Amino acid sequence: MANIASNHHSSGNGQFQRLSNQQNRKLFWACLEVPERTRVRLYDQEALDLLKKECISC
Repeated sequence: MANIASNHHSSGNGQFQRLSNQQNRKLFWACLEVPERTRVRLYDQEALDLLKKECISC
């Protein structure tokens, strides 16, 4: 199981901090890894274009 770092601190008011830039990058790449590992195929052109655009800018 992965070791997950969190910015969450218990303040009792239900507020959460946003992810750090590093955590955001890790989450982004992990989300891309899931379809690759499970051999998902995307056929929607808009989804393919967005994925290509976002991956190139990383």
